[in-house]
Amino acid sequence: MDLVQTLLNAQSPDIAVRGPAEQSLTQAADTQPSPFMAALVGELSNAAREQNSRQLAGLYLKNMLTAEDEAIKEQKKERWITAVQAADKTTIRASLLNNLLDANKTVRHTAAQCIGAVAAIDVPRAEWPELVPAFGQVVTSPDLTEDKKESTLEACGYMCEELEVGDLDVNGTNQVLTAIVEGMAAGRPETTRCAAVMALQNALEFCERNFGVDEERNMIMQNVCQACQSPDSKTRVKALECICRIGELYYTHLPAYIEAIYGLTQAAVQHAITNAGEETEEEVGKMAFEFWGVIADEELERGEDADATETNHKFVEQIQQHFLPHVLMAMTKQDDDEQETDGQDLASFAAVCLEKIAEAVGDPIVPPVVQFVGEHIQNADWHMKEAAIMAFGMIVNGPQDTDAFGKIVEQAVPQFLVPLLRDPSVFVKDTTAFTLGRICESCPEAIPAGHLQSVVEHLLLCLDDAPRVALQACTCFHNMAEMCEEIGKGTNWFASVFLALVQKLFGVTERPDSDECELKSTAYEAIAKMIENHPEPARGIVQQMVPEVLARLEKTFETQILSQDDKYQVDRNQALLCATIHMIVRSFDEEQVLPIADQLMEKLLKVLSQRQDTATQEAIMAMGAVADKCGEHFARYLIHVLPFVHQGLQNWEAYQACGQTAGVVGDICRACPAAIAAPEHCDQLMQLLLQDLENPQLNRQVKPGVISVIGDIAMAVEGNFDRYLPNTMPMLIQAASTTMDEDADDEMLEFLDELREAVLDAYAGILNGLEDGKKQHLLLMPTNYVESMINFAELITGDENKDGAVTKGATNMLGDLARVLGKQIAAYFQKPFVALLLQQQHADDVESGLSQADWPSKYANDEIKKLFNP
Repeated sequence: MDLVQTLLNAQSPDIAVRGPAEQSLTQAADTQPSPFMAALVGELSNAAREQNSRQLAGLYLKNMLTAEDEAIKEQKKERWITAVQAADKTTIRASLLNNLLDANKTVRHTAAQCIGAVAAIDVPRAEWPELVPAFGQVVTSPDLTEDKKESTLEACGYMCEELEVGDLDVNGTNQVLTAIVEGMAAGRPETTRCAAVMALQNALEFCERNFGVDEERNMIMQNVCQACQSPDSKTRVKALECICRIGELYYTHLPAYIEAIYGLTQAAVQHAITNAGEETEEEVGKMAFEFWGVIADEELERGEDADATETNHKFVEQIQQHFLPHVLMAMTKQDDDEQETDGQDLASFAAVCLEKIAEAVGDPIVPPVVQFVGEHIQNADWHMKEAAIMAFGMIVNGPQDTDAFGKIVEQAVPQFLVPLLRDPSVFVKDTTAFTLGRICESCPEAIPAGHLQSVVEHLLLCLDDAPRVALQACTCFHNMAEMCEEIGKGTNWFASVFLALVQKLFGVTERPDSDECELKSTAYEAIAKMIENHPEPARGIVQQMVPEVLARLEKTFETQILSQDDKYQVDRNQALLCATIHMIVRSFDEEQVLPIADQLMEKLLKVLSQRQDTATQEAIMAMGAVADKCGEHFARYLIHVLPFVHQGLQNWEAYQACGQTAGVVGDICRACPAAIAAPEHCDQLMQLLLQDLENPQLNRQVKPGVISVIGDIAMAVEGNFDRYLPNTMPMLIQAASTTMDEDADDEMLEFLDELREAVLDAYAGILNGLEDGKKQHLLLMPTNYVESMINFAELITGDENKDGAVTKGATNMLGDLARVLGKQIAAYFQKPFVALLLQQQHADDVESGLSQADWPSKYANDEIKKLFNP
């Protein structure tokens, strides 16, 4: 294979050229990874080659080592560890380091990326000891040019970005910091300093010990603060990003530096305001606002900590009086482009900062903001007027004295918010509708009942306005529907306007410009929320929606798909309509769904047959809702539905669709258990569910849902679950044995709780299903599964981080075991952990507010006592 030509061919727009080249490269990567990687690094290092081919070789090497998907990334890591020869690894590592000194900047950059990918695998395994010292040697060398040092710091940053906390030992961290601080030194070229600052930001998580040492912390902070004053705006932006990260990670160490940081952020904001419109200066100002937003979030969290285990320095309270005028002034520096709605201008960052400050300080924010509103709400300059409305909207979640603020809102709605919905400025109307939406969400009781009709009428007019204004009006109606019982103080306002709102919102979805600003999807979301919370008098209106929605869905099947954009549009429209069907069905009773079930299923099956992406997920969930309402009548559709269910359970790449399909299997099991229990249906479902659990490529987030569904199937098939027991129980036992390290983050701990709760659900289904089939003895003979279940409960009992739902599930499992299997397993309940688990659950029960008869601890305790009664 001519490697260079193949790499170039793989970039060809002509599929006839690109396809074979990609196939050749993939085959080489799969069958000969070691020599292939060595050849790639050789091409990257070959100065006689063109820059493009050298870069392509390096990027292909990098992509052989890493991936976005964690399962694929793990496979590539294993390939590097096991399939690449030691000699080739040595050559690759040395060549990559040498390429950091190449004359070509693109080659150096590509080598830096590759180093990050290799380091992610090698450094935690201590298999590239030369790497970190090499960074320091290059950066401190008097003989090397600054561009080489810049690329080396870039490589250091990529490495730190890939590594996890604990992957670098103390010595390695110190060497990295030494190289970075050296690169940040004043007097170096700004490109070098900027690369060093970016590397520091990626390295900060490893520096907990260093931040605990005054001298080392002072050195880091001094250099970062100096970088914040760099003449280069990019360096200043990255330095402020670095300070933001320090605020998140090392808040407790900030008192010694907060005065200096305040001065730097204030200067950055003032400079951005003075030079509004200059992108580079605005970026610096944005990061200054970002810093105070980070600090406000941190202090809000610490203020809400009931245990108050961590100090709250209340920096935001200290600076808000002096900083707030800068925030408000920056909010008047909006982008003048009516088509720009991404919220990335200086004014938007200032607005978010104001919101976070308001949440952190509470009531003291109200007087100065209300004063600002009063001064500018009638200003002829739309910039000032819009900033005043935005400021009012951004503080609605701040005040603790909701009664006092509610009175301000009650006056604001008729005095200026409703009238400004008809302001000549698109920006003013947009922000006014946005502010009303926030009020509906956060303080709905404050909307005066006497002005509700006027609010609705003005918002209906906004639905005909520019897409960005109509979008905010849709959001406002969504929030009004969600809070319909709180708004208007119990009046029947919602029923009286329901038909007009629904008709108008359906009309919005067919506006020619409804694809702009996500207007169409937001309008459908508002319709869905109205359906969900519709008042009883509006039930007939919701029923009348069904033919309209089905007609629209049928129309999508007639669309010719001639391009990717056509495909996307059809997918999105079908998804929105299926989601609407889902909400309609959920809001109906069984007698209202059964007469239309055939029509609904016909259209949903047609959507599934088109194999779109998002629409498939929405259609399958809508089917689950139909099954839930139809009950055993859903059995007539199984022969048509199950082929799509099988496809969904095997859709491992689109893991969310796979998970949603598993959830629908549970819906079907509960709806028509006798039908689904038939071996011709159940055998294949169980086979596919177990394959999902075994598949290492399937995202782990799906697996708790799959495990829970096994419990639903067990309840459906009852005693016939015996044929699945030998294959299922070992998997559940393995899942139950999962534990987390002490330093596991909140996301991993939450996953562990979900996994354990799912296993407990499955155990409950199996226990009760086997009991109903008079086959509960199979849990003891020929294989004793009870002991593993008891051990699982003991493991849960000893976990101080467990969620209350897991405690409850384990307690119920003990009660079920005692009830179903009786005295023959009494010895297991004499273990000390049993009493401890019941105590833990009893404490939760006391706080739950449930009647004592419904306490899980009482249920389990009563069943266990029976085991020891004579």
